[in-house]
Amino acid sequence: MAERITTADFMFVSHFDFDHVSGIPSLTASVDIERFIIPMVPVPERLFILGGGISDGTLDGGPADTAFYDGFIIDPSAALAALGSNNATPAEVQVIPPAQATPTSGGAEPPELLSPRKIPAAALNAALTVRFESQRVLCEVGGDIVWEWFPYVAMQATGAIPEFTKALIRRKLIRAESEMHDSRRISHLVRRKREELARAYDDAVKAAGASFTRNLTSLMIYSGPVVGTAHRAYRTRNSYVERAEIGAWNPRPGWLGLGDADLRANKRVDEVNAAFESRKPYVGTFAPSHHGSAKDWDETLMTGFDPTAAHSPTYVFGAAGAYRSPRDKAVLHPDGDVLLAINEAGGTAVTVGMSEASRWTESLSVFVQP
Repeated sequence: MAERITTADFMFVSHFDFDHVSGIPSLTASVDIERFIIPMVPVPERLFILGGGISDGTLDGGPADTAFYDGFIIDPSAALAALGSNNATPAEVQVIPPAQATPTSGGAEPPELLSPRKIPAAALNAALTVRFESQRVLCEVGGDIVWEWFPYVAMQATGAIPEFTKALIRRKLIRAESEMHDSRRISHLVRRKREELARAYDDAVKAAGASFTRNLTSLMIYSGPVVGTAHRAYRTRNSYVERAEIGAWNPRPGWLGLGDADLRANKRVDEVNAAFESRKPYVGTFAPSHHGSAKDWDETLMTGFDPTAAHSPTYVFGAAGAYRSPRDKAVLHPDGDVLLAINEAGGTAVTVGMSEASRWTESLSVFVQP
């Protein structure tokens, strides 16, 4: 990204794990990001994530200067604002609160495709404007909405956070839950009591048992045409370092990513499917949750995409080739059963690693009729 652009209107941050945010300062040194859009993550959960990273050793191998990540856990809005405009002008930070999707009956209608004869009349140099709303970002042409970024944060429930709070009190790191709202106390814990946070995390994991999960809050995002608009899309570029094109002649232009959302419960899977039901028919690239972890996978996630498309979506996993769980080295992300299910459904799985040769870049020309 930093090699191709120098300014970005906005950036979505899916969740607060170290490996997902530690590179932001390096990125903003080259790219001026005017607005960050992040999920609402309560203080106990942020401390829990930090304690887990310290306990698992997953904070190792990152930037030598961890000052940004510490500040991000203490106050994410302040830490990100300070990175805006190469530290010249504070960036804006927009926080997306959790929402509850309401399941609907029946599947969404496939989107209408523009005929080839309508495309030559398209305005190729139309002026684009970006408008921010509380729950989505819109791209407009002459007042018509032609593209949207729709973020969603699911309602989550777990026994780990209450147990973590109890462990903090038991270890005398806080006296009461109310101290979680004291910024000075939070700063002290993050900067001075790191090993104690890791031990409290271990206590909570043991006490929570089967209800344990690290990724409590994760922002999910749909990027694509607005529902109800007609479109047609063509891939426009493929360099020697990028993957061979998939669905090149009529790809669905939408992109859907689930971050590291916890989908181990059927109720959460149903919620996610309901939240994106109307937008799934526009999706051509799908990034399932948690690098393809089997625990966060359900085959119903593959339903709802346009049945008239020539191929199932392309499934993309950013997993450093074959990511292994820090707590269980035998657990691979993406999981083999997940890859097999995608193959059986006629989909194509792409795993992006650290090498340039594994990079997955999408470049499309999209014609949209409002």
